[in-house]
Formats: sequence, C-alpha cells, structure tokens
Amino acid sequence: MVDFPTAAEIFAFAIFFVPGYLSINIGSRLVGVKVGNLAWLEKVILSYVTSLAIFLLVFVPLRISLSVDSIISYLTAPVTFALLLVTVVFGFGLAAAYWIFLRIFELATDLAGKVRDRLGLGGLQLGSAKANFLNLMWKTREINDLIIETNSDRFFRGQLGSLSLEPTMDVLLVQRSPTQLLTELDDSGKWVNLAQWSILVPEGNIRTIHAVRVR
Repeated sequence: MVDFPTAAEIFAFAIFFVPGYLSINIGSRLVGVKVGNLAWLEKVILSYVTSLAIFLLVFVPLRISLSVDSIISYLTAPVTFALLLVTVVFGFGLAAAYWIFLRIFELATDLAGKVRDRLGLGGLQLGSAKANFLNLMWKTREINDLIIETNSDRFFRGQLGSLSLEPTMDVLLVQRSPTQLLTELDDSGKWVNLAQWSILVPEGNIRTIHAVRVR
C-alpha cells in the first residue's frame, strides 16, 4: 500500500524550498537575470540545491540533523533569523559568483580572440557555412534584405523574419513595413509587389540565397 505524505511532511517540504527560492531571486535581481525564464524543473533543482546548502550552513554548526522532523521542531525564532540571514548572504554570494563567472568568460573570450588573430584565423568561422551565413543575416536583418532563388526559378525578396536550421533549413521572408512589401522578380526583370506579407520557403525549395543591403 502506498504511503501518502503527512501534512507535517508537506509543510516541512514547503519550508525547505523557501530559503533557496528567495536566495536565487535575490541573486538574480542583483545581476539582472530573470528567474522566470527558467523551466519549472530547473527552478526546483536550483531551489533544492541552494536550500540544502543554506540549511546545512545553519544546522551543522548547531549540531542539528537535517530531517523532516528537525525542520519543523527546530524552527524557532533564532534559527529562523539565522536561516533568513544566510539566505540573504547566499543570494549576494550567488550574484558575486555569477559576476565573477561573466568576467572570467569575457577575459577567456578576449584571450581566445587574440590567439585566433595571432594565428591568422580571425576571419575563420568553424561550423556550417550555411548556418554562419543565416545567423549573420539574422543579426543584420534590419539593414539587409534576402533574395531567395527557388528550385522553380522564382526570386523572392524581403526581410528575414525567421529561420530554422534543424532539422531542416527553412527561411521565412516578411515585408519590412506596410510600404516596403515583399517582392518577386517577374519575367521582364522587374520587382513587383506581392499581396502576401510573409512567405515560408522550405529547404527543399531553396536553390540560392543572396543578401542585399537596404540602408
């Protein structure tokens, strides 16, 4: 027969997660990171690990074993104050650790760039040329239009609205504004406006992709 958790166990479980959750939110606000962007499971795991560290930092010096019963029975005013204090300090510690990590990452990135330039690899991008090109077009979509040639010998021009690389390379062209519409190259060699405001071109229908600067 399955034993369901008691009300005391549920209460202790809820209390256990509070310090970690508060600490993570304090740290995230200090560094400007939104915890809401994390998945639910990631929040639970981070809260659990942080709460475990906070409770151990308070309970171990007091020689209190960490259990469901101890969380409830030893939740006195001094212990609660100690937990709150460690929660705040831990939040600042998380923020400091995140800031240090970013600084180390930036230094490592700068160092890697200098080494790459020293070796003459500054203009080299590893990986798929197709992916590198489309990622560049995405970053510069405000100043570049794409011209897509299809396998049926049609040419479409517009702003890159969206793209996918996996499992297939699909490109979405959209009109740049209500006055800058999608266009298609007609048989006379002129670009004519289209009634559609977006066109999805799947990978199987793409022959070539060209970039044209618009501003």
